[in-house]
Amino acid sequence: MLPAELEKYLHNNIPLSKAMEVSVVSVSTDAVVLRAPLVPNINHRETVFGGSASALAILYS
Repeated sequence: MLPAELEKYLHNNIPLSKAMEVSVVSVSTDAVVLRAPLVPNINHRETVFGGSASALAILYS
């Protein structure tokens, strides 16, 4: 599967991934690398929102 295909799948089937602006950097048989920018995932302390960090880790699993 190509990164763009996986990213489209995530955005179409898991709306939160689109809201978080998750992107798929790479896909291989051994690993998937995801990225989410800080701005849409920021909390009141100007750090990453814990729910976003958790969601990104769950998407990876």
